[in-house]
Amino acid sequence: MYIDAASMASQMAMYDVSPAETRYNSRLKIFQNQSSMLSKITSSMSSLDSVIYKFTKPGASFVQNTTSLSSEDHVNVTTSGNASSVNMDLYVEQLASSHQVVVNTSAMNVNDEFSPATGSIEVQHGGETITIQLADAESNGDGTVSYQEFISHFNRVMDGRVTATMVRSGNEMKMLFTSNETGQDNQFQISASDDSGLSDAFSAANDNPIKTGTDAIVWLGDYGSGVQLTNSSNTFENIVNGVDVELKKTHEMGGIATNITVGPDADATMTLLKEFVTAYNDMMSVIAEATKSSGESSERGVFSTDSSFKSLEQQLKGLMRDSYNGVSLSEVGLSLDKSGKLELDEDKFREASKSVDMEQVFRAEGGLFTTLQKSVNDYTDFADGSLTRKKETIELQQKRINEALDKLEDKYQVIYSRYLAQYTRLNSIMASMDSINTLF
Repeated sequence: MYIDAASMASQMAMYDVSPAETRYNSRLKIFQNQSSMLSKITSSMSSLDSVIYKFTKPGASFVQNTTSLSSEDHVNVTTSGNASSVNMDLYVEQLASSHQVVVNTSAMNVNDEFSPATGSIEVQHGGETITIQLADAESNGDGTVSYQEFISHFNRVMDGRVTATMVRSGNEMKMLFTSNETGQDNQFQISASDDSGLSDAFSAANDNPIKTGTDAIVWLGDYGSGVQLTNSSNTFENIVNGVDVELKKTHEMGGIATNITVGPDADATMTLLKEFVTAYNDMMSVIAEATKSSGESSERGVFSTDSSFKSLEQQLKGLMRDSYNGVSLSEVGLSLDKSGKLELDEDKFREASKSVDMEQVFRAEGGLFTTLQKSVNDYTDFADGSLTRKKETIELQQKRINEALDKLEDKYQVIYSRYLAQYTRLNSIMASMDSINTLF
């Protein structure tokens, strides 16, 4: 009779290490579940923080605005968070334009000769004189400068202030110079030295620009009788507090000015507020799942004994019951139901919006969102947040258990080898005894 030495050795070795392995795996599963739940909590808090940031980011506002125009032909209007209620008429007399000149050429191709590599081109722009030496534009050693060489060198030297390009008109090519920014102050003068052979062509172009750099001109009110405003670009930023106007088209002489109205939009504000309510309730549901006590039909949450999460849960609920800058959230329609779920009473919110400064309640320093954002950041801060430290602790515990399991595997191999040697030796003894028995 022979014993399966490998099988027996495996069984005996497993019997020796099995209790410790079961204990380690049980603890590892606990930490894995905690790690998974921690990720869900972090994700839900980050989602809430993202919604809050829509209100607290620079230029944002809690109260959303609606804008209406009597005509969309002449202007575009955008509002920022601090926009006031507006009702104004705007007449567009003139659009801002860039300065442009065209130099006639005899070129058929951009690689044709522009000039000998002598002389210079001079540009006066913004109170500065920039001299471009044609010799510096020559790049292939043939002693001449092609149109392509000149344009590349010119644009590099001018660095975005004035741009040169070749344009084709039928069978002719022309060199176009354009100021990159609009406005009267961005007009420029361009000339060529006599030794370049280009003096006459550049002088003619300079004296006859195809477009003169001009400022935008608008009137608040009617043309001629209102308040005239000028700007170097077609975008008037903060033409009134929080309102930017982009000009599209001039009004016809004697035409009717465009009426612009900006005012609060309760529906749009509530739509964003509902996003916050949903994100808050989602986060609280995840925390409740993590901290729930065992019941007849449910298991305990993985952090049911962790006081820090219980404290967080109570802190967040407390914030919803608090007052901000003298106004309680319940006064503006936000309240917790019996289960702790946040609810929005839309009618109450609309009514409160008529008399309550919602910016102070929600967005201002000491308001709900700035207060809540600080609390959330205390937990989610990547470098030193409570959740980050807890995550590091859990990962350390998992690492230690995995190291213990690795050592247990080494121990198993040692025990297995010992048992295998013993059962192999026993098989050898039994084989010898069988051989002796055959002699009798």
